Amino acid sequence: MKSLDLWLDLRKAVNVLEADLLRVEKLMEQANHSREAIAVAKGMSGSGQMMEWKQNLEADRKEVRQLFEKSPAFEEDYHVLTVQMLESTLTKVRRLQARANELRWTYESALRAGDEEKRQLGGPAEAHTRSAGPRKNMRARYQRKIDIDKEKNRFRPVTIEEILQNQSE
Repeated sequence: MKSLDLWLDLRKAVNVLEADLLRVEKLMEQANHSREAIAVAKGMSGSGQMMEWKQNLEADRKEVRQLFEKSPAFEEDYHVLTVQMLESTLTKVRRLQARANELRWTYESALRAGDEEKRQLGGPAEAHTRSAGPRKNMRARYQRKIDIDKEKNRFRPVTIEEILQNQSE
């Protein structure tokens, strides 16, 4: 019975570790985009702080890759392992999980700090969203633009086709 419980715990722990490592990778990218945007807004994109951030980020990326390599595969057949081997592997996975959690907390904190800095700079505080690009933003702006329909004396949205038609006239 003990081996079955350990086997189930190990499979669950391996699954959680893989999901958490994927989450850490995503958080790292979001935090990096946020940090870069803030540095550009402050005119500090080439600063020593940004260089240090990039070095730490690269070191953490390397560590995440190593954690992936060290983690046992979910597909492994754990039924053939003895109780001691199951315990040993579970301990190893939990150690890797603890480090993954530390990295996750680090980058979640970096995102929160980035949100706060963006609020202070007067920008949007959502560090995890990225701009859709200038073309899409311009199109959305024109679609939301309001024009007065003088015959009906009310506001109505203007379509891009109407704007282009008015420009060509």
